[in-house]
Amino acid sequence: MGATESTAYIPVEGDFRLLSERGEQLTDNEFSGETSFIREAYAKFVSRKSNVAALVTLLLLLLLAIVAPPLSGYRFDETAYNQSNFAPRVPILEKIGIFDGSQELHKTTTTEKSNPYLENGITNYHLFGTDALGRDVFCRCFRGLRISLFVAVLSTLVNVIIGVSYGMLSGYFGGAVDMVMQRIIDVLGSIPQMVILTLLVLVLKPGIGTLIIAFMITGWISMSQIARAEVLRIKELEYVMASRTLGADGFFIVFRGIFPNILGPVISQIMIAIPSAIFMESTLSLMGLGISSGEVSLGILIQQGLATFFLHPHRLVPPIVIMVLTMISCNRLADGLRQALDPQIIL
Repeated sequence: MGATESTAYIPVEGDFRLLSERGEQLTDNEFSGETSFIREAYAKFVSRKSNVAALVTLLLLLLLAIVAPPLSGYRFDETAYNQSNFAPRVPILEKIGIFDGSQELHKTTTTEKSNPYLENGITNYHLFGTDALGRDVFCRCFRGLRISLFVAVLSTLVNVIIGVSYGMLSGYFGGAVDMVMQRIIDVLGSIPQMVILTLLVLVLKPGIGTLIIAFMITGWISMSQIARAEVLRIKELEYVMASRTLGADGFFIVFRGIFPNILGPVISQIMIAIPSAIFMESTLSLMGLGISSGEVSLGILIQQGLATFFLHPHRLVPPIVIMVLTMISCNRLADGLRQALDPQIIL
C-alpha cells in the first residue's frame, strides 16, 4: 500500500494550462475525420483498375490536346494541295510495312495500290494522314479536341455555378419559394434541349461563344435537380438544425454547411456533363450549326470525314476514336468518383 501511495501522480500547476499556452497540439492522425475520408475515398477509387485507366486515358488526351498541335510541325489550317488525302505515314511502323503511306485506289473494275509520298518525292510524315486540302489530320484532331473540351468544360462550369446555387436555394427555403422555382424549371425543361440549341445557333452567329450560351440555357437544369435533392436530404440533419438554433443565416448554412456535403454528386455530374456537351457540339457540327468555319472541332472533323469515308476512311476514324475515348473515360471517371465520395457505398 505504501509503495502504491509513493508512486501516485501528483498534479502540478502546468497540467491546468491550455495546450496553446504550452506550445503543444494533440491531433489524432489515424482517426482524423478529414484525413480519414480522403484516404478512404482514394483507396476506394484506386481499388478499381478501370477508374485508374480512365483517369490516365483522360489525362493523356488532355496532354495531347495541349502539346500535340505545336509539336506536330504543322498548323491546323496549313494547306498543301500537292498532299491532298494522303494516307497515314508513321516513321517507326513504316519500316515494317504498316502505315507507310500506301493507299488503295478503287476504280471501276480494279483496285490499285499506290504510295503518293514516294511517287511525289515527299519526305513529310502525317501520322493520321491529310484531308482534301492537304491539312495534317493529326494536328487538326487534337486541335479539335482542345476546342471541344474548352466549350464543354467552360459551359459545364457555368452550369454548375447556376444550377447548384439555384437547386440549393430552392431545396433549403422550400415552401412557396421552392414551388415557384420548380415551375420555372418545368417550363424550361418541357422544351427539348436540341430545339433550343438549334434555334439559338440559327439566330446568333455560329461560334464558340454561341455554343457556350446555348448550352447554358438548359444545361443547368439537371445540375439544379441533383443539388435540390441532396439539400432536401441534408437540411434536416442535426448539424444543420444546430446551426439554425445558434442563429446562423440561411445563406451561410446553404453555402458553408450544406454545399461541402454535396460535392460528391456534383463532381460526378460534372464528369457526366462534359462528354454530353462534347456530343451535343458534335451533333450541331454534323448539322452544319457548330463553330465557325475558321476553327476546327471534333464534330467538324467527323462531318468532313463522313463525306469521304469510303474513299479515305483515315479522315473519319481518328476523330471518332478520340471522341469515344474521351466520353468513355469521363463516364467511367464519374462513376468511380461517385462510388469513392459516397460513404454509404462499400466496395
